[in-house]
Amino acid sequence: MTAKMHRMHLPQVGEGVIHVPGGVPFEADDIPQYPAASFMRLGNKEFIYAIAGATLNTDFGAFNSYKQKVIQAHCTAEVAAGETEITITIDSDGSLSYSVGVTANELAGGQFIAFPGSENSYRRGIIGNTAIALGGGDITITLDSPTPAITPIDKWCECIRNPYGCVKSNQGAQAMVMGMPTVAAKATQGLWLQVSGPNWAAPVSGAGGPGGADGLLECVFVGNGSIAVRNTSNAAQQLAGVVIAFLDGGGQASPFIMLQIAH
Repeated sequence: MTAKMHRMHLPQVGEGVIHVPGGVPFEADDIPQYPAASFMRLGNKEFIYAIAGATLNTDFGAFNSYKQKVIQAHCTAEVAAGETEITITIDSDGSLSYSVGVTANELAGGQFIAFPGSENSYRRGIIGNTAIALGGGDITITLDSPTPAITPIDKWCECIRNPYGCVKSNQGAQAMVMGMPTVAAKATQGLWLQVSGPNWAAPVSGAGGPGGADGLLECVFVGNGSIAVRNTSNAAQQLAGVVIAFLDGGGQASPFIMLQIAH
């Protein structure tokens, strides 16, 4: 059965939308069909579109492979309220911001945060950017919404790239799992990552795996994208979800989990 969406009305409550369960995306796109970070819901499952940066396996979570691109870059001029373009300086000495090269539109789909002062920081999505060579310089960033004013000019901002723009396996404990691949994929292919709803992920081997005889429910991702039981003494863990069901005699073979990946 294919997924369907119905509008409904509950008297004295209001309008709602029913998402009837159906299938899941099952093919990778050799030529990506949607912008990375596009969102879709089918029944009680939610999906985010991503671009594979390397071979992906459906048993393991797909990680953001990008590090933060720009830190503490200066605004080079006062910015009037309502602007959608802002020019920033990436320092050549690296003392405040990385001495990185930035290719044209490399930041597109990423996030921008500015700190004008007086506790009025703001966030915007990035539509595009100009390029600079390695060593620093000025780049102009195009934002998805108008900005407040920035004055004086010694204020600063930071940027990250689109975390769905190059997802890979085995990125370590300090990388975020962006979702579970719905299909095996190769580098440069587009695919949907499931981020919520019933699914499965490879458990770590041994006693640390979820769904064991101890009946622990909460699951977290570890550095290779498999899942383990949450360690309550370790805050440096990303929630993966909750075990859905156990066997009558205790334990759980798979385990099936209810994904709860932040997105």
